[in-house]
Amino acid sequence: MIDIDRRLLIIGHWGPDGTTPNHSRVQGVVGRLQKALGQNGRYPFRPMSGETGEPDVLYNPSDAEVTAKLADEPIGVTDGTLLFVYYVGHAVGAQENDLRLRLRYKTKESGPSHKNLSTLLNQIRDAGFTKLVLGLDCCHAGRSLGLSNEFPVTSFVMLGTGNGYAFNCDFTESLLNTLERAPSKRDQRIDRVRKGFTYERLFEGARAPFVSRASSVNQIPQKYDGGLEHTLIAEAPVTITTDYNPLVPKRTVYGRVFICLRLLQEQPVLKFEFPTVIKSRNEFLVQRIEDGDDRYLKPERALEYCEFLIQSGLVVEQNSMLSLTQMGEDALNGRFNETLLNAISANILPGDVDYDDLDQAVDSLIRDMIPPTPAMIAERLLIQGKSISLTVSMRIALLLLPSTGRFLKSAADALFPSDPELVG
Repeated sequence: MIDIDRRLLIIGHWGPDGTTPNHSRVQGVVGRLQKALGQNGRYPFRPMSGETGEPDVLYNPSDAEVTAKLADEPIGVTDGTLLFVYYVGHAVGAQENDLRLRLRYKTKESGPSHKNLSTLLNQIRDAGFTKLVLGLDCCHAGRSLGLSNEFPVTSFVMLGTGNGYAFNCDFTESLLNTLERAPSKRDQRIDRVRKGFTYERLFEGARAPFVSRASSVNQIPQKYDGGLEHTLIAEAPVTITTDYNPLVPKRTVYGRVFICLRLLQEQPVLKFEFPTVIKSRNEFLVQRIEDGDDRYLKPERALEYCEFLIQSGLVVEQNSMLSLTQMGEDALNGRFNETLLNAISANILPGDVDYDDLDQAVDSLIRDMIPPTPAMIAERLLIQGKSISLTVSMRIALLLLPSTGRFLKSAADALFPSDPELVG
């Protein structure tokens, strides 16, 4: 579930001419961050006030300006309010693993300005924020892990480097590339269990280019898991294709069910004739025998398909004659997956077991490195407090589901014709 009340403060700093990052580099990445995380972006955040509007951005601010954003502007902060503070610029080490974040260099009117990270954390706590996502793209950012006891109750911290120097805003650039890339099939930024992009996956995507590129471990980005790592920054629900997936091998249960419906659409047949009728299709050929009778699916196995089709409501038996129901016709008219999933849910699964229960069972089996066979799924459901009876129809249904894209993962040859899409 996405946090409804989440606020963002971005602080960008650059030094005098000739130093990196310079003003154009900082302004460029900060502007993109504000757009990606703004009201019209994929991951919308509010300003510090909590009102409708774009996230707050401060360039080379004074200490007083940062303090005002944290202490004076927030309204209506609750335990559910999430604060995201992102700093990109210069920093130097301070005592006890603290960081001195540069805010403003010396000008004609005033001296240099900085803020210790510990002070910033104290101000965040005093403002009532108990949920914090903190991003630091600056030198020695990893030193801040020594302040973990000062982070809010629940937090997630991503650091653009370890104890060494930072690249020229390159972590922020990588973070932006991760944010801005459109979702795709098998997108590894998406946490399939939690159905979206999490802060942890966001960080992992941003860190990836540095793992082989960094000259030492001190330059590899670091993170701190304080309870918010699995929180969604954006949803990416799996949208399962509605029609038949022609990429699934036709000899699978999925392909054979489709062919059974096609055969019955062409000509209703008597149930006892069905094992013979399917021999007209190579999808049911088991073994080709030279100079002999080819071996097809055994009659008892063919009748199991009949039983599934009848119980699912795709086929009706009247006076031993098999013919398609309207649901079966719908399955062949461009909505095979959708109709098949609805039929299994309505007519085969027991009332207290749904697809989320099955997904959870399959996912837990995979994490335990147990093949998600029908028998293992049934056993895992019992552990979860659910019960299914492994009838012929139930076994066929469980073998069908991976090919529809319903399961997160199943048998090694299963295909997953599904597309993750960001809400909105």
